[in-house]
Amino acid sequence: MPSRIPHAFTQEIAETVCGRLAAGESLKSVCDYIFDEIIEIADTPQIGVKKVIKPDGSVETTEADMIEHRRLRIDARKWALARMSPRKYGDRQINDTNLKVVVPPEITEDMTPALSAPATS
Repeated sequence: MPSRIPHAFTQEIAETVCGRLAAGESLKSVCDYIFDEIIEIADTPQIGVKKVIKPDGSVETTEADMIEHRRLRIDARKWALARMSPRKYGDRQINDTNLKVVVPPEITEDMTPALSAPATS
Protein backbone atom coordinates (compact mmCIF):
# COMPACT_ATOMS: atom_id res chain seq x y z
CA MET A 1 0.00 0.00 0.00
CA PRO A 2 1.55 3.35 -0.99
CA SER A 3 2.21 5.90 1.71
CA ARG A 4 -0.17 8.86 1.78
CA ILE A 5 2.37 11.04 3.60
CA PRO A 6 4.02 13.49 1.18
CA HIS A 7 7.79 13.31 1.13
CA ALA A 8 10.57 15.28 -0.50
CA PHE A 9 12.12 12.55 -2.64
CA THR A 10 11.43 12.52 -6.33
CA GLN A 11 13.40 10.75 -9.03
CA GLU A 12 13.93 14.11 -10.74
CA ILE A 13 15.55 15.65 -7.64
CA ALA A 14 17.69 12.56 -7.09
CA GLU A 15 18.94 12.58 -10.69
CA THR A 16 19.67 16.30 -10.54
CA VAL A 17 21.61 16.06 -7.26
CA CYS A 18 23.52 12.90 -8.26
CA GLY A 19 24.30 14.30 -11.70
CA ARG A 20 25.70 17.50 -10.26
CA LEU A 21 27.74 15.61 -7.66
CA ALA A 22 29.06 13.25 -10.38
CA ALA A 23 30.02 16.29 -12.47
CA GLY A 24 32.32 17.39 -9.66
CA GLU A 25 30.19 19.97 -7.90
CA SER A 26 30.36 20.11 -4.14
CA LEU A 27 27.41 19.25 -1.95
CA LYS A 28 27.50 22.86 -0.73
CA SER A 29 26.92 24.23 -4.22
CA VAL A 30 24.04 21.76 -4.76
CA CYS A 31 22.48 22.87 -1.45
CA ASP A 32 22.92 26.53 -2.42
CA TYR A 33 21.15 25.80 -5.72
CA ILE A 34 18.21 24.26 -3.86
CA PHE A 35 18.17 27.22 -1.46
CA ASP A 36 17.98 29.63 -4.42
CA GLU A 37 15.17 27.51 -5.87
CA ILE A 38 13.21 27.91 -2.61
CA ILE A 39 13.46 31.69 -2.88
CA GLU A 40 12.31 31.56 -6.51
CA ILE A 41 9.28 29.41 -5.62
CA ALA A 42 8.34 31.77 -2.79
CA ASP A 43 8.63 34.86 -4.99
CA THR A 44 6.79 33.51 -8.05
CA PRO A 45 2.99 33.26 -7.80
CA GLN A 46 1.33 30.28 -9.46
CA ILE A 47 -2.27 30.64 -10.57
CA GLY A 48 -4.36 27.50 -10.36
CA VAL A 49 -7.95 26.31 -10.31
CA LYS A 50 -9.45 24.91 -7.11
CA LYS A 51 -12.68 22.92 -7.26
CA VAL A 52 -14.82 22.33 -4.17
CA ILE A 53 -17.74 19.90 -4.27
CA LYS A 54 -20.50 21.09 -1.95
CA PRO A 55 -22.78 18.71 -0.02
CA ASP A 56 -25.64 19.43 -2.44
CA GLY A 57 -23.50 18.15 -5.35
CA SER A 58 -22.72 21.49 -6.94
CA VAL A 59 -19.13 22.36 -7.83
CA GLU A 60 -17.58 25.69 -6.86
CA THR A 61 -14.54 26.68 -8.93
CA THR A 62 -12.11 29.43 -7.91
CA GLU A 63 -8.98 30.65 -9.64
CA ALA A 64 -6.28 31.95 -7.31
CA ASP A 65 -2.65 31.70 -6.27
CA MET A 66 -1.77 28.15 -5.19
CA ILE A 67 -0.20 29.10 -1.88
CA GLU A 68 -0.60 25.64 -0.33
CA HIS A 69 1.11 24.04 -3.32
CA ARG A 70 4.04 26.47 -3.15
CA ARG A 71 4.33 25.95 0.61
CA LEU A 72 4.52 22.16 0.09
CA ARG A 73 7.23 22.56 -2.55
CA ILE A 74 9.24 24.84 -0.25
CA ASP A 75 8.84 22.55 2.77
CA ALA A 76 9.97 19.55 0.73
CA ARG A 77 13.13 21.36 -0.33
CA LYS A 78 13.81 22.63 3.20
CA TRP A 79 13.46 19.06 4.45
CA ALA A 80 15.95 17.83 1.85
CA LEU A 81 18.41 20.64 2.65
CA ALA A 82 18.22 19.89 6.37
CA ARG A 83 19.17 16.26 5.63
CA MET A 84 21.99 17.13 3.21
CA SER A 85 23.56 19.88 5.33
CA PRO A 86 22.06 19.84 8.85
CA ARG A 87 24.64 22.17 10.37
CA LYS A 88 23.78 24.99 7.95
CA TYR A 89 20.11 24.33 7.06
CA GLY A 90 18.83 22.21 9.97
CA ASP A 91 16.02 23.32 12.25
CA ARG A 92 17.87 22.68 15.48
CA GLN A 93 20.01 25.45 16.87
CA ILE A 94 23.12 24.25 18.69
CA ASN A 95 24.69 26.63 21.14
CA ASP A 96 28.00 25.26 22.31
CA THR A 97 29.25 27.64 24.96
CA ASN A 98 32.18 26.79 27.15
CA LEU A 99 33.02 29.71 29.37
CA LYS A 100 35.86 29.87 31.81
CA VAL A 101 35.81 32.86 34.12
CA VAL A 102 39.17 33.89 35.50
CA VAL A 103 39.10 36.41 38.33
CA PRO A 104 42.43 38.11 39.06
CA PRO A 105 43.62 37.67 42.67
CA GLU A 106 43.67 41.42 43.37
CA ILE A 107 39.92 41.63 42.72
CA THR A 108 39.12 38.73 45.04
CA GLU A 109 41.33 40.22 47.79
CA ASP A 110 39.42 43.53 47.58
CA MET A 111 36.06 41.70 47.80
CA THR A 112 36.94 39.46 50.77
CA PRO A 113 35.77 41.92 53.49
CA ALA A 114 32.49 42.57 51.67
CA LEU A 115 31.84 38.86 51.23
CA SER A 116 32.52 38.01 54.88
CA ALA A 117 30.42 40.87 56.32
CA PRO A 118 26.94 39.92 57.55
CA ALA A 119 24.10 40.85 55.24
CA THR A 120 21.94 43.78 56.35
CA SER A 121 18.42 44.34 55.18
